[in-house]
Amino acid sequence: RKKTFALNCRTMWRLLFLSLLAATIARADSIYVASFNDSLIGKFATNGSGSVFVTGISAPEQMIFGRDGNLYLANYGNSTVLKFTTNGASSVFCSTSGGANGLAFDSASNLYVANFDGGTIDKFSPTGNSLGQFAGGLNHPIVLAFDRDGNLLVSTYDNIIEKFSPNGTDLGVAVNGLNGPTGIALDSAGNIYVSSFWGNTVD
Repeated sequence: RKKTFALNCRTMWRLLFLSLLAATIARADSIYVASFNDSLIGKFATNGSGSVFVTGISAPEQMIFGRDGNLYLANYGNSTVLKFTTNGASSVFCSTSGGANGLAFDSASNLYVANFDGGTIDKFSPTGNSLGQFAGGLNHPIVLAFDRDGNLLVSTYDNIIEKFSPNGTDLGVAVNGLNGPTGIALDSAGNIYVSSFWGNTVD
């Protein structure tokens, strides 16, 4: 049964509950926050003190840490994924087919990228080589997450979460009736938590 927890979390920094969209917690207990409007990433300690980690990013979206310890950022403005080392040095990890938005790594460290404008999910090897289109025909895919069975969950502009098997088979709608699903997280029991941009809730 779906439960809703009331929040008031719509901020200029787009900091969303449970690290669902733009906030990512590093192994050193720092919190990284992407500011879409300010074109930068902020870095915060758990005591609330913060600094600018990197600037000059064109429309930053979802971030995720790889097993290599590097930070990966969907750069919507130029349809790329950027890779940042711990000292802030950056490089282009891969280029996508239109409006990079959501990111997720599978168990083999392949990176999946949701292309908001293109309506597709692209797949890349751990070295950034294109492995082709994983899924297509989606209505503005937003964010991605893998469940414990290796299925890919994709939130879309239709206010649903679509599920895909590891080989790309569309398994249908996993969750519907949402209100601007901008983030997905799963707990150890497989329960799905979804941040609602328009509703200011986590479902």
